Amino acid sequence: MIRYEDVVQQRDGDVVAGATVTIYDTGTTDLVTIYSDDGITPKDNPTTTDADGVYFFWAAAGTYDIRVQVGSVVKTTPAVSLAVGTAASGEVVFPAAIIEKAVAVAALDVDASLGNYFSKTVSGPTTLTFSNEAAVASFSLEITNSGGAQTLTWPASVRWPGDTIPTPTTGVDLYVFAYNGAVWRGALAASYVS
Repeated sequence: MIRYEDVVQQRDGDVVAGATVTIYDTGTTDLVTIYSDDGITPKDNPTTTDADGVYFFWAAAGTYDIRVQVGSVVKTTPAVSLAVGTAASGEVVFPAAIIEKAVAVAALDVDASLGNYFSKTVSGPTTLTFSNEAAVASFSLEITNSGGAQTLTWPASVRWPGDTIPTPTTGVDLYVFAYNGAVWRGALAASYVS
């Protein structure tokens, strides 16, 4: 058995307590059997980080994918090798804004480095842009349509289900976006009256 330890923190150095950590056999969604000691006491998988942002586990020598989730933000470290006689530790760093607080979009650019939940009120035809895509894997965008349904123009890098851009409503629309390194996958998650 090999012991692996890691710390989850934000870019500003603040640790992240309560992050969900899941360990998979590399390239699969098969959960690995992990232990809280040298192969005697089974440990829950997924596990969570402690008050200091630390998580650890014992596992058989092998290669694993480690997925850390904080709110809707997910980071996966693929192909982590646990081998006898090697140091087995690492560090997962999340953007500074991992706690889902609504970030008002002042202009028309959604800067992904500022958070993962954004809000924007529109009162006419609006063209949105996304920047700093690599800062987060996903985010939500709440659009309040002031004065009725508005025409929205999205970045060319956004792909929609069925290649059909959703039609805005006259209320509040909640969109979700996930970035795969090349394009954003977007969807209208829900529409609300207010």
